[in-house]
Parts: sequence; structure tokens; C-alpha cells
Amino acid sequence: MEVIELGTGITSRSLRAVSNKSSTPQIFIGGGYIGGTDELEQHFK
Repeated sequence: MEVIELGTGITSRSLRAVSNKSSTPQIFIGGGYIGGTDELEQHFK
């Protein structure tokens, strides 16, 4: 698992450029965007 924190070279603008969302958390698995915590839960059901 890799955790990337906002404010250490990554901004909400960077997040929006990658996933079109600026909210956190944003979860990626295998390089693919899953979503937030609700989407992660659905991913594993």
C-alpha cells in the first residue's frame, strides 16, 4: 500500500487531474481508480 498525503507535492488540483475529484480519500488499486471508502467497500463485496 502506498499512502500519498496532500501537501507533500500533491495538491487537490493534482487529484482532480487524475480522477476528476478533489475529495479524499481516493483509492487506486493496481493503477485503476476505485473511488472513496464507499466504492472500496463495494469493490470487495
